Amino acid sequence: MIDAVKHLAVDAKTATIVSTTTATTGAVSWINWSPEGLLQLATLFAMLAGGALSVVLIIVHWRRNRFECKKARLEFQILSAKEQERQEEAKKQRRRQGDKL
Repeated sequence: MIDAVKHLAVDAKTATIVSTTTATTGAVSWINWSPEGLLQLATLFAMLAGGALSVVLIIVHWRRNRFECKKARLEFQILSAKEQERQEEAKKQRRRQGDKL
């Protein structure tokens, strides 16, 4: 379900529909062209859709950032382990060279 909502939230068609609805609602209210009930319904729809999309985008970005943070930690651990292995190997080589002298 979350994947479907994420797909809907980042879909260009959804963004176009919401922005068009919001712009139309604003234009209609500016020129006082429609009955009050229809205007209030369109305004409510635009507010709810915009709020829902905002919440979904916040969740998507939060999860992406959390994933990237975990990935960076794992990469750091791997690099630290490789560096530690490299330093240990360098110490062993120095000992071998010291034993030869």
